[in-house]
Amino acid sequence: MKKRIILILLFVLSFISIGPLVKADMGPKPSLKLMINSYSDKRLYIELLIKGNNREYEFDVLEERNDSFEYLKDFLVDKSYNGYVSATINNGAPFWSKYLESKGNSHYYNFGYRMPRTFKVMIYDLESNTMFITNEISVRAFDSSTTIDLSNLKVEKSDSLVIYDQNITIREVHNYWKTLSGLLVRLVLTVIIEVFVLFLFSYKKKASYVLVIITNLITQIILTFGLFIAIYYNGSFAYIAALIIGEILVLLSEIVIYRLYLKEHGKYRSLLYAVVANILSLVFSLLI
Repeated sequence: MKKRIILILLFVLSFISIGPLVKADMGPKPSLKLMINSYSDKRLYIELLIKGNNREYEFDVLEERNDSFEYLKDFLVDKSYNGYVSATINNGAPFWSKYLESKGNSHYYNFGYRMPRTFKVMIYDLESNTMFITNEISVRAFDSSTTIDLSNLKVEKSDSLVIYDQNITIREVHNYWKTLSGLLVRLVLTVIIEVFVLFLFSYKKKASYVLVIITNLITQIILTFGLFIAIYYNGSFAYIAALIIGEILVLLSEIVIYRLYLKEHGKYRSLLYAVVANILSLVFSLLI
């Protein structure tokens, strides 16, 4: 049994040693996906507007950050729309805007890095010389999906710029299941890992497995709820912090429970099992 425990501990240490290498590039990467349902299949050019004042800018850098900037610069440089100015120029912290693709009348865009969380969207139709400015929105999710519907508008070509800034609504679309489903997979795999480790520690009685499974289901469901709140609204750093703190609390709870009720072997083995199983589940959670 001692040899088996030593092998398990070496296995755990090997996981811990490769963990930082696998996740060396981990960091908060907020993003915004935008879909515009348009009245036309022609590409639309977009910019985020934020409340504030105009500031100095470096032209070359701005074109790199926003692939629509070349077509919008005359509307953005030193311009203000009811107190809202270009986010590409005036946000302070840099972010990037990118046109992805068009499918019929649906146009897709992506924003990333240190984008603002409260903004309006400026949309420019080069073909008709028409501009749309949405309502202000404050996105809640760390990785947000939003939609704008222009499909019911009738727009005609004009020599002078036409601006629509009323009743152009941007909405955030919440996809809770996408985030939650990944955490549920983690929950199931964690229970499997802890049951497998229980087997490696030579526990054989049905009562031992029932206790471990029930305990893990309760603690992991609570932990999963906390992780969901952390990652959905605050991103990967909050997820890691919540995971580490949560796993420590789970470990302390399981040490108490197993020392009291996991009686097939001695208290020392139940303590060691709780520590090894939770370290493995934590490392596994950081790797997936």
